[in-house]
Amino acid sequence: MQCLGINDELMPLGRILAKLPIEPQIGRMMVLGNILMLGDALSTMAAICSNITDIFVFDHKMTPAQRAFSGNRCSDNLG
Repeated sequence: MQCLGINDELMPLGRILAKLPIEPQIGRMMVLGNILMLGDALSTMAAICSNITDIFVFDHKMTPAQRAFSGNRCSDNLG
């Protein structure tokens, strides 16, 4: 993946991939897609290829402030 140098040190791409919370292959696809101005299309492809089975998580343990802020909606930003 060209993320390690000759002495097994991280190259710039490897440092970026180490910070991302996704698989390195998918992260590389997203980083290089942004460089090539294909970020939108490759972000969609990366989301499809990822191993996350359930992206919508509803946690019933919201704080009273979160519950008051969300009203009667179940927003994923407040979960």
